[in-house]
Amino acid sequence: MGILKKRGLFWGGLLFLLSVFSTSHAQVFSDSPQPEAPSAPQLPSPAEEEIFWEESWHTLPDRPRPIVTKTLFFGNRAFSLDKLKSRTATRGDSFWGKTGFSFGRHRRAAKDWKYKDIGLLSALYRSRGFLDVSASESFYHDTVKNELWVRIDIAEGKQSFFGPVTFTGDAGELAEAASELKADSAFNVYLLDRAVFRMKEILANGGYPYGKIYLDTVRTAGEQKLPLAFRIEKDGLVRFGRVEIAGLATTHPGVVRRELAFKPGDAYSR
Repeated sequence: MGILKKRGLFWGGLLFLLSVFSTSHAQVFSDSPQPEAPSAPQLPSPAEEEIFWEESWHTLPDRPRPIVTKTLFFGNRAFSLDKLKSRTATRGDSFWGKTGFSFGRHRRAAKDWKYKDIGLLSALYRSRGFLDVSASESFYHDTVKNELWVRIDIAEGKQSFFGPVTFTGDAGELAEAASELKADSAFNVYLLDRAVFRMKEILANGGYPYGKIYLDTVRTAGEQKLPLAFRIEKDGLVRFGRVEIAGLATTHPGVVRRELAFKPGDAYSR
């Protein structure tokens, strides 16, 4: 009976701890934002506008650094709050810090978060066609509680899309490198850079390392589709010339030449 009683106390205590844990978990994350993107830009409330928002994070104390308790986004329409928060460096306290089981350890703000946030958000928007996006970040520091509210204002601008892709000059197989640039899809500057890099790689491996790729695209006011007109100039075929081998003490030069993947007169390739 003594053993059964001890086991009953153990399982009863464990169930009690689990119930407390689940209740605190629900309280911490009960106000989490919905994943859907807002249909209209979110604007600050009058009470939030009255707050004095500072822009220089260097005025924050070093020890102890404040804990971010609230992150506010204004002006966003294209992405949900969850998406934006997942792409920023700014983080609130850890789960254990919020529930009180961190033994005094908390995730505290870093002064370089502002610059990381602006860079990461700009990259996210530019990858979805928002070429004129701008973001700014400010904060409110509660010096009594040493807590930090972070405010991020986003001006998205208009979204741009890829138009038709055309080539002039001796394009050859370069069109395959631009297969990801699909018409009517969001203008992704990083996909465009990758396509241009692949084209240069194809030219170089084909014997044209000095080939030039020009993008004749002009943005016009009110036009959301941007046609991509590539102009290719190969600039002459390059071949390997004489190969000189120096510095050998015991190995015969013929042994080294035998291991080379090219010989004089072959077209240049990386």
